[in-house]
Amino acid sequence: MNVRLQAEVISHRFGLDSAECDVKLVLPGTVERLRPQLALALEKVGYHVVSEDPLQARRGGANFSLNVLKYPSSLHLGFKPVGEQATQVTFSYSLKHSGLGWITKGDLPVLAQEAEAVSYTHLRA
Repeated sequence: MNVRLQAEVISHRFGLDSAECDVKLVLPGTVERLRPQLALALEKVGYHVVSEDPLQARRGGANFSLNVLKYPSSLHLGFKPVGEQATQVTFSYSLKHSGLGWITKGDLPVLAQEAEAVSYTHLRA
């Protein structure tokens, strides 16, 4: 299957010791098919799935890093059917840091790329 995924950052908020970011993309498949496949894909990229319905996962990390993917994070995936065989998936990230490390707008594309990577992992399964 040759599918090109394009994740889009739809919102973000930066706090003194935290950041939140929502990334959306449309995937082929129904909610019922995608939910368990994305749960497996999240585990393959280092998350611990804590709930499948709603799909929630966590990943530990360092409180200070120059790499946004190294911070402790919680992830909630929302699903919205956009046709008979397509679903919009929203990756809602919540990241924690020490306040010494900064998460900036420049880090947001990295989170979008991670959402794409998780989705590609699901498509290859």
